[in-house]
Parts: sequence; C-alpha cells; structure tokens
Amino acid sequence: MLQYFSPIYAAPWVAWIVSSLIIIVSGIALYFDLRWRIIPNWLTYGALFTGLLLNGVLAGGGGLISALMGMVAASAVFLPLFFMGGFGGGDVKLMAALGAIGGCQLACNILLITAITGGFLGLLQVIFKGAFRQIFHRLFLLVTWQKKALNSAAPEQQLSMPYGLAIALGCLATVILQYTGNLLI
Repeated sequence: MLQYFSPIYAAPWVAWIVSSLIIIVSGIALYFDLRWRIIPNWLTYGALFTGLLLNGVLAGGGGLISALMGMVAASAVFLPLFFMGGFGGGDVKLMAALGAIGGCQLACNILLITAITGGFLGLLQVIFKGAFRQIFHRLFLLVTWQKKALNSAAPEQQLSMPYGLAIALGCLATVILQYTGNLLI
C-alpha cells in the first residue's frame, strides 16, 4: 500500500515539516515567478536536494524511495509539456523538487490539484482577454505536436501566465486536504 512508502505517515511532526517546506518553497517560487517570471535554480535544486535528504533521514529507505518516486512522477508529467513549449524549465524543476519533498502520494495530489487550478486560471485568462479562437488554434497545434508553428506566434499574441501561481495554489490546497484527511489520491 502506498501509504507505507509515504513520509507523511512516518510521524505527525515529519508531516508538519514536509508540509511547511512545501508551502515555503512554493511561496518563494511564486514570488519570483510573479515578479521576474523566473524560478531560480538555487531554489529548485536546493529544495530537490533537501527533499531527498529529509525524506531519507526522517522516514528511512521508504521515505527516500517515495521522494524519488514523487520526483520522477512530477517530472514525467511536466517534461513533455516543457518540450512542447507549454511550461518553463523552472516549473518542471519546481515540480520535481516538490515531488521529492512530499513523496509520491503528495506529489500526485499536487499534480492533480495544480492541473485543475492551472486550467481554471487559464480559462479565466481566456475569458477576460477574449482569446477563444487563438486558444483553440494553439491547442490544436499542441495536440498535433506542431511545436514550430506553436512557437511562431508573435509574443504579443501569445497568452501566458506565471504557472508558479497554479503550483502554489495546488500546494496550499494539497496541504489543507492532507490535514483534513481528504487527499484525492
């Protein structure tokens, strides 16, 4: 059963440390993403190393396995979208780091809630900017793997948002759901 490999079940104080670290890292990333549209490497690599070390030390071998699984799961979802131009490299590294901190179960929950949050924020952006036709055209290009045509649009025509906002909201919602005992996965 997955919960035996998850650091959030090791001890209540371990869960508190892991949750706090997730909120702090995602909050710092949100600040940088909103202010400069970049998530710094020192934050992502530092958080990744800290997550692996923390889970290995506090939850033993099972914690380290869960941290590695969370890192791989988060990376596996975001990497294809990065290569298609849908996300920046900082977003991918941030999700990998959060997966390493939270372990496999929290990483899967963060991924799911972040995707829902990002979709909602993107829909709001489309509604307020009135760009339905452009979005459906870009979605078609994305689904048919036409990266060259996708990236050829003029920068002023491209809709973009700092995805750190969706990630931070997904992390916050995941931590709240964890403490209420209502994790989705």
